[in-house]
Amino acid sequence: EDQCLTVVDILQDFPSCQSIPLEGLLGVLPGIPPRYYSVSSSPLDKQHSKSASTLSLTVTFSVVDYVTPPLIISENDNVCGGKRRKRGVATGYLEILCSPFLAAAGDGSDGVVQLSTPPQLKIFPKPTAEFRLPETITTPLVLIGPGTGIAPFMGFLSHRQAEIMAIESTDAATSVVEGTWRGDYELEGDDAIPITKKDSSGLNMGIEFRRNQNAGSVDVFFGCRYANHDWLYQKEMEHYQTDGTISKLYTAFSRDAGGTASASGATSDHNNVKRSGYVQDIMRNDQDCRSRLINLILKDNASVYVCGDGNAMARDVQAAIVDLLTMGLEESATKGDQEKETASAAEKAKKYLEKMKAQERFVLDIWTS
Repeated sequence: EDQCLTVVDILQDFPSCQSIPLEGLLGVLPGIPPRYYSVSSSPLDKQHSKSASTLSLTVTFSVVDYVTPPLIISENDNVCGGKRRKRGVATGYLEILCSPFLAAAGDGSDGVVQLSTPPQLKIFPKPTAEFRLPETITTPLVLIGPGTGIAPFMGFLSHRQAEIMAIESTDAATSVVEGTWRGDYELEGDDAIPITKKDSSGLNMGIEFRRNQNAGSVDVFFGCRYANHDWLYQKEMEHYQTDGTISKLYTAFSRDAGGTASASGATSDHNNVKRSGYVQDIMRNDQDCRSRLINLILKDNASVYVCGDGNAMARDVQAAIVDLLTMGLEESATKGDQEKETASAAEKAKKYLEKMKAQERFVLDIWTS
């Protein structure tokens, strides 16, 4: 299983199979399934668009490129196999398309490349009805996306930032309108603009509605192996944290043995917590994070999103959330038989999580390799 043998590998290892005609080989091979990548940008973000009238989108991918482990074929003869280099079909192709831009970015030219024939790639949308932001900006968000699972949340953060800026621009415009009086003037005849009381009332209601939309908090959980090598969108996350789009940033680095952690296993400031391990370890072991998540979910009705590996991460994160909900429900329960209350709280926690899923307050976007 670790060798991930392909048809080409089998043909090379067993030359007798090479007598199969190409037509016959292609006839038995399955079609290559499409690869789905999350959009990591927002239609409200004009930063990456060439002009105000055009929109662009970004996607995030990690290039699959590794060497398989050695395979001992015969211990007596000490014959070994394996050690094949494996490259992702889709991500390897995308890397080739991006290589001119990556090279330009590396030589200090800001990635600006003039190509006679720009690379083209056929894509198709796969809309989702569940994995999207809540309808109201006031809903608190908990975004859990280790590795490339952070991709859709960068789009969420860009969208939330644009929404906040729209509210702030409304406040600024209102303060200008309500500024120092400079005199008056009148429109007469054909120049008059007919605005009824109903019109002005509607405009005022719209302004007041936008002004009263206080953005909910956004807690982001990101994890990878090494902080200095695998931290995708590090600068962007830190920028969102600085401007207040991200309320709390939790990062976990599983292979950094103390590199980003203190002697206690974590370093933190007011809005940033770093720990060696995994994101679910922060949820369970960091007291402030644990209490904050319990309050966000049980009291503030936060929406929780999980994106990434479905083999282990998603399962472990859900188990951690159930543990937190159990703690929160235990604290709110009346005093009595502790063991009975714990068992009851655990069952209630599992049911509460299922209820969140039914209400689309706990949404998963996961994949398996």
